[in-house]
Amino acid sequence: MGPSRWLRVVVDFSTDPAQIVTAFAERRDPQGCKPLSVTIDNLTFDHVDYDAGADVLYLHIGDPSTAVDFDSTPEGHALRFNAAGEIVGITLVGPRHLLDRDGKLEITLPHHVDVGAGTLDQALATASKVC
Repeated sequence: MGPSRWLRVVVDFSTDPAQIVTAFAERRDPQGCKPLSVTIDNLTFDHVDYDAGADVLYLHIGDPSTAVDFDSTPEGHALRFNAAGEIVGITLVGPRHLLDRDGKLEITLPHHVDVGAGTLDQALATASKVC
């Protein structure tokens, strides 16, 4: 039996019509799977999930339910924050496309960060595979 998958969707009901702010998958892998982590700037994300069909990489620090606020970056990615205002999650939109096209991915956290292919290659190659 493969991993179970859940999709969490954050909707902003303060607008009319309501808008999806972000959505991210949560995967529960079978025991024995090697955890994968990704470090961007000084943030190490220990929950990594890549949706290859949509080319979206979901990164989170600790339990994804700790996110209470959301914002988008100028580059079109999504940031998730805990109650203290610290970044606890990032949704990277089109990382494979951007790395193939530009050799890097840019994100503002709130300062500008260039993420090289070497940082995300393992996550893009293995995060969506079943152990």
